[in-house]
Amino acid sequence: MKKESNNKHMKSDDSLKKFLRIILSISLVLGIVALIMLLIFGWNTEKDENQNPIDIKSTVDEPIILSTNLVNANESTDITDGSVSKSVTLTDPSAYVREPQIPQELVDAVESSGLSVNDLLCEQLVFVKSYNSTAKIQFFEMEDNAWQYLEEMDVNNAFVGSQGVSSEANEYSEYTPLGLFPLGTSFGIKENPGIDYPYFQITQDSYWVDDPESIYYNQHVEGTDNADWSSAEHLLDYQPSYNYAVEIAYNTNPIVSGKGSAFFVHVGSVPTAGCVAMQEQSVINMLQWLRKDKNPKILII
Repeated sequence: MKKESNNKHMKSDDSLKKFLRIILSISLVLGIVALIMLLIFGWNTEKDENQNPIDIKSTVDEPIILSTNLVNANESTDITDGSVSKSVTLTDPSAYVREPQIPQELVDAVESSGLSVNDLLCEQLVFVKSYNSTAKIQFFEMEDNAWQYLEEMDVNNAFVGSQGVSSEANEYSEYTPLGLFPLGTSFGIKENPGIDYPYFQITQDSYWVDDPESIYYNQHVEGTDNADWSSAEHLLDYQPSYNYAVEIAYNTNPIVSGKGSAFFVHVGSVPTAGCVAMQEQSVINMLQWLRKDKNPKILII
């Protein structure tokens, strides 16, 4: 009886061991499955976080303006507004734009004429601020979506017409035209000073017609074969004024008879009959700076 009892006890131990091995195997399989699931879902979560909204502060170094109509905008914490920490994250990068930078000198210049910077429609601007018949000239240029004030080019001893500046400038006055005008062709008695801008050298046959009755009124003409004018500037006679010059495109589109002709920025050290004048080197500096593709203009006030 005792031997039989021992056999039963041994069989019971074997069954228990088998049961424990099964439990251990199942636990091991479940553990492996759990580890695989953790790796898969953990990697996807990290990937999603990396693809989530753009952090403006960490990706944009320059100041920006946020659109008033943000697309999929969410609040977070990163952009500082005064002493309060705020943030905006964008899922659509097109929802923000970079603001063109405008120097205060340009704002003051344009606003004093009753215009706005948006009215300029150019990337180079010559600003002439008159004081009776004298003037100060400043130069501005758009580079990389930002206006630059080129202070080193300032001209403090320039001149305008002997009667000053007026919207009533015409053929019979000595006013310089008031307003914003394109700059036209440059020219000179001297050779091209190495400029990248349209330039013609004056010859013995170069004229600028100032006869309001001529079909060539307020235009450059070479030669007199078809002359129908009774009056024209023989450009070669105006030395040193026309050593270097550039046209102020006033009364050009359309040309109105008697409204005025031959307005230039040229070399000079005294008040003029309506042009803008400055020292020769200053005119050369301006011509070397001008670029046709930047649609240069002149603002005279």
